[in-house]
Amino acid sequence: MYFGGDFFRKSKSLPKDAHKGINAWIIYIALPAVSFKYLPHITWTKGLLFPALAPICIWLFGWLFITLYSRIQNTSKATSGGLKLTSSLSNTSFVGFPLIVAYFSDKELAIAIICDQVTFMILSTIGVIIAIRSLQHQKLTAKLVLKKVLTFPPFIGCISALILPHFY
Repeated sequence: MYFGGDFFRKSKSLPKDAHKGINAWIIYIALPAVSFKYLPHITWTKGLLFPALAPICIWLFGWLFITLYSRIQNTSKATSGGLKLTSSLSNTSFVGFPLIVAYFSDKELAIAIICDQVTFMILSTIGVIIAIRSLQHQKLTAKLVLKKVLTFPPFIGCISALILPHFY
């Protein structure tokens, strides 16, 4: 994978900002489409509580660890915030979805989508709060956090995939 990216960078065969187009396609088209394909077919059981709660537990333990570490090491507010964001939050869809399909099956992708949406909710609420508080020159508002959550295309796709199938 590294060699492919290095080749394209050195040969200049892709535009400098090609990653922006790829990212936009993934966020606006691919991730909402995955939700529409898999979420309507989930059989909701108590067993799905674990995949929904696991990202929350991981984030809480990561936050606690980094809080303690930052106090012991006397790190700056920005460093502590950056560590809290990167240590226990991940973008599970970009790498995680292909790995789930490769190691398990397409059927298990619905569970990965649940984990991904919970992680997104943590990132877009608590993560935004941590990021803004880490940078002392920005003001945190509930409107900003709500806008980040409610306008994120994969979240809109997830909610739509859960609601719309009941109408057809």
